[in-house]
This record gives sequence, structure tokens and C-alpha cells, in this order.
Amino acid sequence: MDPVIILVLKQRLQAVMFRQNFLDNFSKIFQAIPKDPRPNPVHQVEESEHEQHEARRSPQAERPMAEEIELPLPLPSDEADVHTKATPPLGKEQAAGPEFSEELSPEQEQELREDSYIQFDAEDTVEDYTAGPLRLVAGSDGVKTCASLLMTYDFAQIVKRAVNAHRVYAREECHAEQQIEAIEKFQRKVKNEISNDELRIMDAEVNKDAPDSEREDSINSWNSAIDILRRILTQMDCEKQSLETNVRWKSSISMEAQVEVAAYLDDAFTHACLIEPLEEDEIPLGKFDLQEQYQKALKNRDDECEATTPTMTFHKAPEKLDTTAFPLDREVEPPTEEESNKRKLLKTVWDAEDRVQQAQVAFDNRVHEQAYDQEVNYQAELAGEPTTYESLEHFDLHWVQVNQELTRELIEAEEAYSQAKAAALEASVQFQTDNQSSCFGDDFDGTGYPISQEVDVEGAVAWVTPKVDSWLANVPEDACSDCESSVDVDDWDFKELDLSDSLSCVDYGSRRKRIDRWQRDCQVVKESLS
Repeated sequence: MDPVIILVLKQRLQAVMFRQNFLDNFSKIFQAIPKDPRPNPVHQVEESEHEQHEARRSPQAERPMAEEIELPLPLPSDEADVHTKATPPLGKEQAAGPEFSEELSPEQEQELREDSYIQFDAEDTVEDYTAGPLRLVAGSDGVKTCASLLMTYDFAQIVKRAVNAHRVYAREECHAEQQIEAIEKFQRKVKNEISNDELRIMDAEVNKDAPDSEREDSINSWNSAIDILRRILTQMDCEKQSLETNVRWKSSISMEAQVEVAAYLDDAFTHACLIEPLEEDEIPLGKFDLQEQYQKALKNRDDECEATTPTMTFHKAPEKLDTTAFPLDREVEPPTEEESNKRKLLKTVWDAEDRVQQAQVAFDNRVHEQAYDQEVNYQAELAGEPTTYESLEHFDLHWVQVNQELTRELIEAEEAYSQAKAAALEASVQFQTDNQSSCFGDDFDGTGYPISQEVDVEGAVAWVTPKVDSWLANVPEDACSDCESSVDVDDWDFKELDLSDSLSCVDYGSRRKRIDRWQRDCQVVKESLS
């Protein structure tokens, strides 16, 4: 018979013997646990499971040696807890696995391990993993009993994401390093060309052998080339920045996935007592004292000055920082009740003004929004897609309601704005809005005539000295007849325009009020003259 076949059969027989020894040892350990004299349904279930296990084991020993023999499976979680809590751990001889009649070479041991490895033919599912938490359990690698990781479906998916993210990051990082190196090499070449063109320009400016027009054309051409080359440098800098940003982004994704994997492993290894539990106490934050830090910085500066420039003198800084008048340490007086009320009224005016502006914008855009909505539904109807409205009447009814709501909102916003302004004026709150008609915050309905300009004019005239006044008084009216301008009047037939024949380009807000007021004043004057 072939020696290889004999070796394989011998290994299979040794695996069967190891399985029997393992189950016998487990039975002895289980029987050594003190039993409660009272009937325990859990023990009955375990004994029935043990009997079924023994019944399943006996036929396996009678199978032909050429058949595939299953390796021992890990212990159930309940039995593993009984072993770890109620009995001492297995001895070295018991945990060493099967007692082979002869030593196996590392290659033969690896062949046995490879028989225990698994590979997925298709996508993994939840049924392929444990339904419990991620834990370390006792298992076999085909040669000996060792610690194995009982995996969950969620952990497997997180590991796959972490591995894929790290592969992408490693690939992008390698590509970015090589690409940045190539870009920097190309930039050095571009800078050399810029230096050459600058030298050509300097040489052309010094040597005036060629005609001026030819030299100017050459200099302008080289300057244009330098400008283009500098644009290339800027573009290459942007390319480098883009590569570095992409690598940082891939690194952050990989780091987040690794953090998730570490969280699962932390729980499993902590439960197995392989690492210490996480300390819940937070790291204390360092406290900084202003005077202490000031003293340290002052001493460091003085030491550096003495070491570098001992002969120079510097402005002496105070040994102790004066913080008595520090702005952040000053106590701010709380506002009085009157000031608080004024602030509330002012905020109410601003909020009301914002509401009016938003309502006005929505009201002005109602026609465009309706047309856009109609076009969207029309295109959906042509494409055979579902539309928002069942019929044209439904569309019209919807937009009639929308227009009514927009109109009502604008009216209510304007009324609230008027009430807020009236309340603010009554409380003598000085403020200025965007649409007020005058230059003064307390005169919202004024004509817009800045009275302060008269004060400026009077002040400028009053500045004239008495000597100038006396000189002006002695100057006759016709002293400068040459400066008089003649008026050229054309006689032509004209027709007076009615007020409604002219239009204003500004016809909204408070400016509309000024236009209406001016129209009323003109109408009064017209009626009085007629």
C-alpha cells in the first residue's frame, strides 16, 4: 500500500482517538461537579444530551477509515461556563490534543490544520455565525485544543468593511506619494524654465544690440511665458492639495472602521480576562493660571535674550501682570427694566420687518412658482409619470388657496410691523429700518427732507468774518455785470401733463408713501390755482 495512504489513515485514526479521549475527559469533569439532591431539569437535559452524544459517537468509530471523519466541535457555552467556573482548567497533557504515536513534522501539522479551515462558496448569512456575543471559546485547529473566536454576523461585516477601507487607503496613499513626487519633480523643471526666461529678460534689458522694438517683443513674449508657467505651478499645487485631501479622507474612513472593530474585540478580550477593563475615570484636564504662565514666559524670554543678544537691551516687562483692569474681569451692570423693555421692542420691530420681507418675497414669486409647478406636472404627464394633481380644476383650486394664504400672510405681517413700530415710537426707542422714508429713526412718515443740512449751511455762512461781511455790503449789485448769464428761452407751444401721465420707477414700501404724498400735494396746488 502507498505510504502516503498509510500516513493519512494513521492520522484519521489518531483524530478519532483524540475525540474519544476528549469526550471521556469531559464526562469525568462533569461527573466531578457536586450535584444537588433535588431533581434539576437542567441536569436531566445535559444527561440526555450526553447520552445522545455517546449514541452518535459509537457509529462513527465503526465507519471505515477512508471516510471523512469530523473534527471535535467547540463546547457549548453552558458547558464551557461549567468547566471554567466549577472545575480547575485542563492540565497540560489534557490540553495538548491527541496523543500521536510519533511526532509530526510542522508540514504535517499544517496539513491537519488546513483540513479544519473553512471557505465560503457564497455570501455569508446570519445563520453562518453565532447568535450570541463575540467571545473566545475552546476549539481545535486540527492539532490541539486552543482558544477560538466565536464570531457574530455584525462583526464579520465590520471586519470586511475595515479591510476593504484599509486596502483602498493603502492604495490611494501609495499612489498619492508617487504622484506628488512626480508633480514636485515637474515643478522643479517649470521653475528652472522660469529662471531661464527671467535671465533672458535681464540680458535683453542690459544688452541693447538688437532694435528696441525687437527687444520689447522678446521681453513681452518671455513675460507671457513666465505668466503661463506660474499658472502651471499654481495648477500643480492645487493637484497636490487634492491628492492630500483625498488621502486624508480615505484615512479617516479606514480609521473609523478600525475603531468599530476594536470596540468589538475590546468587549471580547475583556470578557476573556486578557486585557484589563476600561477605566471609567476621565483624564483630568490641565488647569492654567495666568500669573504662573506669565512668569514662565517672561523667564524664557529673558533667558533667550541673554543667550542670543546679551549686549542689546529690551523693554522691561512688569514682573507681575496687572489684571485688575482686565476687560474680561470687569463686572457688567445688568440692564434696567426700561432698557430691557426697549431691547424687546427693538427686537420685535426687527422680527416684524423680517416677516414682512419674507411675506413680500413669497407674494411676489407666486406667479413664477405656479408656472413652475404647472410645467413640472405637464412634463410628468408627458413622460407617463404620476402627477401631483388629479385634474386641472384641482390644480387651480390648490393655487387659489395658496394665493389667499400668501395675501393674508402679507397683510398680517404689515399690520404686525405697523403695530411694532408704533409701540417702539411710543416708548421713545430710536432705531432705523431699511425702508424708512426719512433719515431719522423717529420720523418714519416724514418727507425725507434732512433738516440738519440747514444747520450745516448756517454754520458755514456764520464762519464768514465781519471784514468779509463789510466788504460784501459795499459791493454793488451790478459790480460784475460780465458774470451775468443770459437766459435763452425758446417760445413753443406746450401742453401741461397730468399727474397720472408720469410713472415712478420706485413704487413700493415707504417710498411709495412719499410718492403718494407728493401727488396729493401737487393736486392741492393745482386745484388752488385753477
